[in-house]
Amino acid sequence: MNLRIVFLLAFFLVAGNTFPPLFAQEAHKECFRIVGSTSHDFGEIEQTDTVEHTFVFENTCDEDVEIAYARASCGCTAAVISDKLLAPGEQARIHVKFTPTRGSRGRVSKVIRVFLEGEEKEHSMLRIIATVRTDIDIQPSYIQLKDLTVGERVSTKSTITNTSDKEIFVETTGVNFLAYVTDSETGGQLTKQMDGGTVTPTEMRLVPGEQQDFIIEVTPMAPGQFNGSVGLKIGQSAAVIYVFGVVKGMEAQQE
Repeated sequence: MNLRIVFLLAFFLVAGNTFPPLFAQEAHKECFRIVGSTSHDFGEIEQTDTVEHTFVFENTCDEDVEIAYARASCGCTAAVISDKLLAPGEQARIHVKFTPTRGSRGRVSKVIRVFLEGEEKEHSMLRIIATVRTDIDIQPSYIQLKDLTVGERVSTKSTITNTSDKEIFVETTGVNFLAYVTDSETGGQLTKQMDGGTVTPTEMRLVPGEQQDFIIEVTPMAPGQFNGSVGLKIGQSAAVIYVFGVVKGMEAQQE
């Protein structure tokens, strides 16, 4: 048999087994599509709200399309698919439910990735946006402390401002500090509760526009890293002040 004919037969045999799935995947990107926008803005919501939105997909392909799953970027967001296997002309709804995490405030954005069966890369990416209302502004809400010394008490502060049009009552709900230290025997890392973390005052009442400082104090008892949090309650809402620290090792202290 002519070598050219053999080559052509082999080429079409391989092409017949390989190309159609690839073409089908590319076709799905075009003919399986969302109806409307891939994003939705809920506008302003309360910290205690749960908001919902439904995205609609339509199969305009000439063959069945199967949705594998929809993956949200945060545990605060749930995505439920109405139908996974869609015949040509059918629609599927992805119902998204969002509840702000504790301490959320301001503009937040979450992503839901939609995957089709047999494809490693997401077919499409959905986005939900919301502005979580809050009665207070916290500056800073993340505090980074460096070059601390073992046994030496450190003090820092965060300023709370009433940004609402009414008087508010702010109270602390808990102070928690965890230290990450190296085990001298195993060399592994241990997590230990740090005692003695305090906040002053423990509560405050602020009129509109008024601001006041929370003084946060802690005494590191071992070299290494630690992190802490101060929980705040403002009416039905909540907020958190985060504190991170790096404590100098014993060698650095002796130099």
